[in-house]
Formats: sequence, structure tokens, C-alpha cells
Amino acid sequence: MSFEFPILIEVKEVSGHSKNQAPPVVSILVLTFNQASFIQQCIESLLNQKTDFNFEIVIGEDDSTDGTREICKKLLSQYPEKIKLLLHWEINKIKNSLGNPTGKFNLMYSIQQCSGKYIAFCEGDDYWTDEFKLQKQVDFLETNAEYVGVFTDFDKSYEQTGKMIKDFNSTSKKIIKTSDISMNHLFSRDIKYLRTLTSIFRASVLKEFKFYFLHAAGDSQWILHALQSGKIKYFNYSTGVYRVLNESASHSKSFTKKQLFLENYVSFLHVVNSRYALHRREIRYIKKMTMMAKLRQEAHVKKLLSVCLISIQLILHFHFSRNVLRNIKYAFRKH
Repeated sequence: MSFEFPILIEVKEVSGHSKNQAPPVVSILVLTFNQASFIQQCIESLLNQKTDFNFEIVIGEDDSTDGTREICKKLLSQYPEKIKLLLHWEINKIKNSLGNPTGKFNLMYSIQQCSGKYIAFCEGDDYWTDEFKLQKQVDFLETNAEYVGVFTDFDKSYEQTGKMIKDFNSTSKKIIKTSDISMNHLFSRDIKYLRTLTSIFRASVLKEFKFYFLHAAGDSQWILHALQSGKIKYFNYSTGVYRVLNESASHSKSFTKKQLFLENYVSFLHVVNSRYALHRREIRYIKKMTMMAKLRQEAHVKKLLSVCLISIQLILHFHFSRNVLRNIKYAFRKH
């Protein structure tokens, strides 16, 4: 796939890779922006991987202002044979519907710069804990051609409280009823609770991917894309730690940010509905999420009659949930 977005300033690539070095079997893609407190632990956890094949760490550094870029440069100087550093620039960033810069350009461009047969992901504020993660996942994919990717369980760390939940999916009983995930599980919990930091995909599949909806979360889109080519395997053991930060794209105290994230996801679902022949249960899910987004917005501006009408429709046509009750209470709460 050729890169289709304008590059106003060329991305600078810095690498210590030797021409005589064996080509990497896996490229570990790390996207980072203003994560100076976490990026060193992240990269060092990846360097700890024990494999019988070569791997590279591709860091997409998105023009941070907190010292993250300097830490990445230092790590490159320490491990030149392992790290490829892509220095991105603010001017190239793709903006969201509010006009704010996002990391989408970093993601889309950096995927294309990965040289490995497989691409694994780890966000710059997460880290791996299983030093045999890559070896086990590659061994599986090498002998199971019908699978395009692998995920595992993870530990969940809350920045605000310091609480750590080991094997989060298993502990919370949120996932997984099956270890084989296919298009039949589209929009189900089996996909909802997958976390990117545990994933690995066949590069040939990801590099064919064109984003369906620019502002929606990338992982939802490439999981759907990958499932067009084969199944995804899920293993119920933890391989890394997923941090829940006080502020991030998907976790925020700001209503505007949370609502934008939800509305972008709903818009993406409608794009999916227009492209694929979905089952009735999937179309119902899209209708439900569309109504939930509308309910949150109406509750925020305290349109009480509208809140009541949408809530009744949700309860009658779908089922009662805590999210419905939460938004009803939100509408009557003093801000």
C-alpha cells in the first residue's frame, strides 16, 4: 500500500541497523507522544524478549514536548542494532473533527516502515511482562496458516490509584468464551476486550489495510480488516501491562473528549454497516450504540424529555443496562 496522505515535512528515520544483519522476523511497533514517564520501561521490556529469531523495535515518536523524543534518541544510541526511530512532526498530523491533532498519521505511516514478517504492537505507556511473548506467538502463527493474528490476556494498572488487576479478562470474567475469534464475533465482548499491547499480526495483512474511518480508534479497524483474511487466536494468559491513565484518547474526565470518542466509534460502525453484509445482531448493536451516543449528548445538555424518551426506547428494544441508568442520573445532576 502506498502512503496516501500529504507529507509536508519528511519523517526522519534514524537506525543503527547493519547491512549484514539478519532481516527481522518481527517488527514491534511503538507509537509514543508525551510519555516520558513510561517510554523507557516500555522499550526495555521489549528488549528483554528471548527469541530464536531477529526482531526490531520501530518507534514512531510523534513530536513530543515533554522529553520523550530525547529518551528515544538515547535508547537508540544504546541499542542501535535493535531500534529504528521515526521522528514525526506536528505539521504532518491528521486532525480530528474538532481540529485537534491526532496520532493517526504516525500509525499509518509507521506500519509501512516495519520490515518484519509480523508486526506486534505496544503503546509507549504500556509494557510487556512475558519475555517469551514473541516466541510463543510466532511459533503459533508459523504452524497455523489460517490465523492472521494473536492476542492474550493482560494485567491492568490504574494510574490514579496504583491498583493492579492481574489477568484482567480472566479475573473480571469479561472474555473469552472461545479462543478462536472470527467475523462471527464482530462487535462482541470477545473483540471489545482485546488490547493492542498483546497483539501480533501478519504484516502482509496489515500493510494492505486502508483506514475506513479516519477518526475512529485504529485497533477496531485493523482487527476488522484482519478478520477478512482469517481467524485471530486468543490465549488466556497475560503477557503485558495495560495502563489506564487519568487522561488519554479513550479515557478522559472531559465530557467533550469522551463524547467525541464515542461518536467517532459510532460513525465507524455505520461505515462498517455500509461496507459489509452484517447479521441482525450486529445491526442491533449499531442501533443501540447510536442511541447511547445520543442519550449521553442529550443528558449533558439536560434535555430531560429527550433523555426519558431515548431511555425508554433503549430499555424496550434492547435491555436495561447500568449505562442507561448512569446517563439518566447524569441528566439530573448539577454540573
